[in-house]
Amino acid sequence: MWIPRLPAFRLEDLASVMAPGAILNIIGIRRGEKMAEELVSKNESQYVFEEQDHFLLLKTYKYGIVSTTPWSYNSGDELPMSKEEIQRRFECLQQ
Repeated sequence: MWIPRLPAFRLEDLASVMAPGAILNIIGIRRGEKMAEELVSKNESQYVFEEQDHFLLLKTYKYGIVSTTPWSYNSGDELPMSKEEIQRRFECLQQ
């Protein structure tokens, strides 16, 4: 499985960039909803190759253990992008 390293962002910031001036109705977090996403768990990490811009999760039965030190990759570990950075990336997509 290929897991990209993507920058974190706040949904409120993304909404303000995509729809400037829109009225946002912030209702808060709902039961069971997560504020961050774990993309590689400590259990999976032993089967993951780490590259500069992505992770590669291998089939365990075919390749065996890659790393013996458990680690995780979680979107909550990263600083979120600023509105300006979101705006720059959004403009690149529109070209």
